[in-house]
Amino acid sequence: MYDLQLISHEEPGLVSIENFQELKEALAQILSYYAGMVYTEETLKTAKADKRDLTRLRSEIDDRRKEIKRAYLAPYQAFEAQVKELLGMIDAPLEEIKGFVAGVEEQEKRAKREQIERYFLQRSGDLGSFAAQVLASPGFMEKKWLNKTTSAREWQAGVEEKIAEAARELAHIRETSGRFTEAVTAKYLETLNADGLTEYQDRLKAAQAGTIPATPAAVGGTVSRVVRLTGEPDALDRAFTLLAQLGVTCEVLEG
Repeated sequence: MYDLQLISHEEPGLVSIENFQELKEALAQILSYYAGMVYTEETLKTAKADKRDLTRLRSEIDDRRKEIKRAYLAPYQAFEAQVKELLGMIDAPLEEIKGFVAGVEEQEKRAKREQIERYFLQRSGDLGSFAAQVLASPGFMEKKWLNKTTSAREWQAGVEEKIAEAARELAHIRETSGRFTEAVTAKYLETLNADGLTEYQDRLKAAQAGTIPATPAAVGGTVSRVVRLTGEPDALDRAFTLLAQLGVTCEVLEG
């Protein structure tokens, strides 16, 4: 800790309009001339002259306000410039230190992520061939697991829970999805979230039957993904047909 203290001297300013009441009364008398004034096309010249006079009067008063404001702001602006100079002196080494600390913290998170992944692979036997896909899914890694404040016991429990839930959901998909098991499994692995899988399977069934039910628009609008399809020509043709029935636009980039 550094025992530094900024010592300043302030003299709160006082500003007032000494002849405010006199000005107000005089202004009210001048403006009374315009009360109820009705202008017509025939009096356009008069209207323009009145506009010019009132604009000039307003500017004279407002210019005086700006002049006083500049005078009062001048000492503060000088004080602010001095403070910013001091802060700039601190910021130079501070930014370097912050960059170093951030780099070390990122390395620590990377190391912890690798530790979590190793633990997952040791415990993922129940997932069988889907272990790597579960690990790679954006829905697997919890950001809080990478925090220093999260103990090994906490993230290990989280990993165990993820494995158990994924194994349970994948088994349920195999038992209930029939010929659509592969597609529904792929859909689940995108997020590790089973919400909406039943509706997704219903849409696949409807697409195969040639009747696609109306579905609400996806939150956030349309998205694009690059995928590679591998299979026999007839199978690929059927896949493209199915995707088209689902409202997915496909573009052949190669092959």
